[in-house]
Amino acid sequence: MSEADTDETLEAFAARHAPDALLVVDSTGTLVYASPSAQAITGFEPASQMGTSIFDKVHPDDLGYAAGALQETVRKDGLHIPVHLRITHADGGWRDVEVTANTPVAESGEPMIVLSLRPLDVRLVLPQRRRQLEALIERVSGSCAGASWQAIEDIVGVALAEIGAFFSAARVVVRLADPDDGLMHPYSEWRAPGRSPGDDDVATHLTATEPGWDTTGSGRAFFAGPTLDAVDESTARVLRQVGAVAMLSCPVLSDGVLVGAVHLLWDENADPYWDDALGEDAAGLASILTATAQRAQAEAAVYFRSLHDPLTGVANRTELLDGLRRAMSGLTRDAPIGGVGLLYCDVDDFKSVNDRFGHAVGDRVLIDIVNRIRSQIRPGDLIGRVGGDEFVVLCERLYGHQGAVEIAERIRTSIASSAPQGLPPDARLGLSVGIAFTAIPRHPDELMAEADQQMYDRKAAARH
Repeated sequence: MSEADTDETLEAFAARHAPDALLVVDSTGTLVYASPSAQAITGFEPASQMGTSIFDKVHPDDLGYAAGALQETVRKDGLHIPVHLRITHADGGWRDVEVTANTPVAESGEPMIVLSLRPLDVRLVLPQRRRQLEALIERVSGSCAGASWQAIEDIVGVALAEIGAFFSAARVVVRLADPDDGLMHPYSEWRAPGRSPGDDDVATHLTATEPGWDTTGSGRAFFAGPTLDAVDESTARVLRQVGAVAMLSCPVLSDGVLVGAVHLLWDENADPYWDDALGEDAAGLASILTATAQRAQAEAAVYFRSLHDPLTGVANRTELLDGLRRAMSGLTRDAPIGGVGLLYCDVDDFKSVNDRFGHAVGDRVLIDIVNRIRSQIRPGDLIGRVGGDEFVVLCERLYGHQGAVEIAERIRTSIASSAPQGLPPDARLGLSVGIAFTAIPRHPDELMAEADQQMYDRKAAARH
């Protein structure tokens, strides 16, 4: 008890600070005492209600129930079964309360009725929220299970929006650990409507090796409270910079190693109904989302490798031909709106590079050549590797054969301008480029063969 409370009896102190409203009424239902906490529940100042009938505050549809409960209370001494009533609030609305009655005998010898009022919505809200969160987990799990990797990013985005709305969060961020650099990289993020990115981002500051991560335990979520008091200063600074005052972090572990995390950040409108028990369910959601995001990345990587050259990262023959088929389907015979060009590129005398410097240097040279080609083509043009030192560039929306010629000239000039990486400064390479152009649909193999033949014709002409 504080110094201000020392003059109170223990009973008076308890009544004044009880979380439930304590009322004392006589056998007619007239109010003779109300504890200070009654104002928090009813909105009325207790002193103003003395001498009034408690039935005046009961919802009309509940009056019969209330009268019967009072009669039962008067008839039998002791503690009674709680009843559910609606009572009026000073704001004109109604509040659901649970009323528990006891009938002790006062010192005067008169029977008195002591009522305890507890807001029913507060008692029900946390179990209800747990059921809602469990339903959310079931929906997210069902959406993620079996979804194709192409759809997962959208599915995770929808899930984050639902999670953010449920927890009244300002932001929800999913991050995955990269084993190569040890950092946690953002995978997906949701922001509450009206929130813009801050000057800084929490995702750039928290890493897989950040002090405080529980990488040895169960990976349970932790809550930083409604203020920054319980957060270390470095984290608090980052949270302030992104406009957040509290954070729930759900690290996800695999064999004791941090593989991902979900962060919920609150602003001043923090979740008013936080319950530590929800942290376990939030951690479960984090595990589902992290596992799903990891699967999407793994499947996307497999798909990418199936369509791309492992050395240079450009399209392989399969992807190039698919792109060429799509380009042909976009052309029309009746109203050409631009043509399609194929640039078939072959490095001159590349065999001598491998023979003289070795295949490792040869690989570096090929990567450098691809980078030079990429620097000279337009956004949207597709590069493919179709042989050891043979590359094809697919160019759409070309207005005439000359457009393909100009791109080919830029590429040849770039290759010949300096020695590729890994070679001596005086070791210059040339590039033979065959060009095929069409403004009407043609068979992809036919166009590819034409560009290939043009390339060989150029090589033959150069030798003579």
